[in-house]
Amino acid sequence: MSKLKTIFIVFLFFVLSGCSALKTALAMMQTTDDFSPYGESNSRVFQETEPSPLAAGIESVLTQAIDVVEKEQYKKFPKPVKIYAISTLSNVKKYCGYRKVLGCVINDKVFMSPRLLNQPEGTLPRTLTHELSHLHFAQQLSLMEQATVPTWFREGLAVYVSTKNDASAKIDLEEAKVNIQQGTSFYPNEQGSLLFQKDHISFQLSRRMFYREAASFVQFLHDADNKAFRNLLLSVQDKQPFSSSFAKCYGVTIDTKWNEFVAQEKIQQPRVKNTAVLRLSQEKAIYRIAY
Repeated sequence: MSKLKTIFIVFLFFVLSGCSALKTALAMMQTTDDFSPYGESNSRVFQETEPSPLAAGIESVLTQAIDVVEKEQYKKFPKPVKIYAISTLSNVKKYCGYRKVLGCVINDKVFMSPRLLNQPEGTLPRTLTHELSHLHFAQQLSLMEQATVPTWFREGLAVYVSTKNDASAKIDLEEAKVNIQQGTSFYPNEQGSLLFQKDHISFQLSRRMFYREAASFVQFLHDADNKAFRNLLLSVQDKQPFSSSFAKCYGVTIDTKWNEFVAQEKIQQPRVKNTAVLRLSQEKAIYRIAY
């Protein structure tokens, strides 16, 4: 899909959905002319200012992060990976559309925030791996094709891949399971769409908790049948519909696997939300490929 066509689609989404999509559309229109390679022969990491401590940190962990994503998502990156180290918070909003994010993927490029320099140890490689998981999809699927993959799966996968070997992250996943035990959780939809994506707003969750709950379910799907999980990922990357791919690979519906997950963890089904509130939440939900 051409850049102009992509921007038009996002602009149309803005007309239908509100100002948040406009921020993403404006970010997509930015050029990276102000960035220069980190090092004379570096074609992977780019910096706004020299020297860039953030670019140096990215370079030191990039190869390992790429290896992790390619291993866990079962394919090599089909295109060169390019990472851009942003110098100021105001420019994070410029390139990502939102000031507070630690990273984003726009136009098949990963942008990283300078806020990462002040985060706890391990945050930089986790964030980079998370965004590379999204980039891996973005390099293979168009914006609309990505949107048909449910948000819970895309974000859950990115969290799962980026924290799989991180012992400290297990605490977050256990916290998510406790949250589900208390009757507050997302429910996995079978198919996504460009408009009215079901995200954290739809389920009245914080973004952080939605991601962790989704990652817990994705981890369950992997551990329950890693061959089916591999085939599902490959099928989705081959542009096959998510719902039918899931049924073909696992032999059951997503609802069935969710119920198995619930039973295994001995947790309660989520409370049924007020349908009017849920509908309003869906109407306000924004598809943000930047995350």
